[in-house]
Amino acid sequence: MLLNEILDRPYPWKWHRKDNREWWGTFAKEPAPGEKIKHEDLYTVQIESIDDPSVRSQTAVWEISFSDGAGRQGVTKTGNEFKVFATIMDIVKDFLKNKKPEYVSFSGKEASRDKLYRRMIQKYASKWGYGLVKAQRITADIDLEDVATSFVLKRK
Repeated sequence: MLLNEILDRPYPWKWHRKDNREWWGTFAKEPAPGEKIKHEDLYTVQIESIDDPSVRSQTAVWEISFSDGAGRQGVTKTGNEFKVFATIMDIVKDFLKNKKPEYVSFSGKEASRDKLYRRMIQKYASKWGYGLVKAQRITADIDLEDVATSFVLKRK
């Protein structure tokens, strides 16, 4: 199956909050046959303005994050990762289309996420009216094992 076909099949999702400081939406991953939806099958996508509230919302930097119901943000290897990622992308695309922020940022901890995010930026950012302005490996001061890549996109 082609990547485009996989990413065109998101789960149903909905916004719960859309204001000048925060947008967040949720969706549920379909359970395995014969199983009920578990708490960890519920996902939240949160997009928050990380700038001073007095700054106009269109020029603020908006940070994108997501987690499952267990609060995990990393690779979980629980299945349906392509459909989960397709849904997250659909939510982000809707946010970008409607809010039109000047900047968005997000990060990925695992090397596989870094590679995936770079591919998605290359393939979709320009189509959505954005370009990569910064990609930087970062470490926490107290834990050198806590390494991630931070990405910043700017509206064209």
